Amino acid sequence: NGDGKVSLEEFKQYLQLPDEIPPEAIPIGDAPGDAMAEAEMAEQEAHVEAEMEFDQIDVDGSGSLDFDEIWADLEHKTGVQISRDAALEVFRSIDLNGDGKVSMAEFKVAMGLMPSQEDVEEELHESAEIDFDIIDKDGSGYIAFDELWADLEQRMGGRVSQEIARGMFDELDGNGDGKVSIVEFKMKLGLRPKMEEVMAEVTAEVENEFDQIDVDGSGYLEFEEIWADLEQKLGEGVSREMAEAIFKDLDANGDGKVSLEEFKQYLQLPDEIPPEAIPIGDAPGDAMAEAEMAEQEAHVEAEMEFDQIDVDGSGSLDFDEIWADLEHKTGVQISRDAALEVFRSIDLNGDGKVSMAEFKVAMGLMPSQEDVEEELHESAEIDFDIIDKDGSGYIAFDELWADLEQRMGGRVSQEIARGMFDELDGNGDGKVSIVEFKMKLGLRPKMEEVMAEVTAEVENEFDQIDVDGSGYLEFEEIWADLEQKLGEGVSREMAEAIFKDLDANGDGKVS
Repeated sequence: NGDGKVSLEEFKQYLQLPDEIPPEAIPIGDAPGDAMAEAEMAEQEAHVEAEMEFDQIDVDGSGSLDFDEIWADLEHKTGVQISRDAALEVFRSIDLNGDGKVSMAEFKVAMGLMPSQEDVEEELHESAEIDFDIIDKDGSGYIAFDELWADLEQRMGGRVSQEIARGMFDELDGNGDGKVSIVEFKMKLGLRPKMEEVMAEVTAEVENEFDQIDVDGSGYLEFEEIWADLEQKLGEGVSREMAEAIFKDLDANGDGKVSLEEFKQYLQLPDEIPPEAIPIGDAPGDAMAEAEMAEQEAHVEAEMEFDQIDVDGSGSLDFDEIWADLEHKTGVQISRDAALEVFRSIDLNGDGKVSMAEFKVAMGLMPSQEDVEEELHESAEIDFDIIDKDGSGYIAFDELWADLEQRMGGRVSQEIARGMFDELDGNGDGKVSIVEFKMKLGLRPKMEEVMAEVTAEVENEFDQIDVDGSGYLEFEEIWADLEQKLGEGVSREMAEAIFKDLDANGDGKVS
């Protein structure tokens, strides 16, 4: 404004600082250049590195990490002896579902990565299989009505009516045979059963049918048994000629009896089922298309249900909201301990509240990318605030070092702490911002965080130039700053030209 001094607003205007930054322009991690393309490549590499590291820690090759493997890895990485209690605390923070082992998906979350669809599906399958085995008390491979009813009462900590239990059982028992298979159980949870599970179920049904027809238990089906079974299924009007024709088709080798293999061959039972032919949930017809639509609807329903339970509108579910919803859904009074057990099983990261992503996992859904990213952002922000002890909005070296020692339960060398700090401190200004913290975790910082950091840096630069603290930059201050940055060869004419550009309203000062 030509007032002989440069205000903060004029300084920002000169730097062409935008009012906001488009989300797509914010890089993930520290990817330069074409942020999206390079960030995707970096993310893929991070996944490969995480999988390689997982395999190195998984000494016994079990496909999951137990406590001893995590403990040994912590001591190897830090170079210090870590107490069992400290290692156990780290292990529990990684073991999100509390099953006593760390899966690939859990490991990637701990590494600040969003698990791939395959990782999450494997995790959901594993959880479903654990739940199925817990309910299937007699280990028969099927859930009977009494087993489901008993499990519901145990989980709810109170009496569940037979009517409610029967309704839930009938929902699970897709084919109405009076028992629930692992395939039916997973389909009701919105999962695509594994090929071997479907094959095992189809084979079991065929073998059961064979055994029912084989009245004398000989292990073969004679003509009279086939004829009797046809009459039972189709009525007594089945002629001997029709029965003989069907028996001839069944008896492939013509030895006068039908083996189990011949029976399977007649039914054209395949050796395997292509994965794409296995429906997700109970979607009929074009399984893939209908299942995708059903999954989208399930996400919308889950989000609506979440909003209904979230009475205070906080965006997360607390214990009292979960407890009230359990009693509302079951129609029975549930003990605090039972409700707390359910709540802890849903609150995967143990932060005392259930996020949308955690709620969807509990509903048997794979959280959307947005859900998982929001969860990772929230976890990063919680960790940042814990480390930032003085609440300055930045992590200082001493704060990071103290946090490392507290988490590790022992002495961490200054050299190790400094190395980690320098990795986080992307711009080398001696402090770690939330933007740098998130970028190091492979997250795309939120627009408002980037804007806040850019604005803070500009204001800090302004304050450094404003030596007399007047809140405005005079010409002499601008000239002195230019000489400090560019050397003493900056002429008055050059300084005046730059000052004129900065002083937009010509009032002789830069705001």
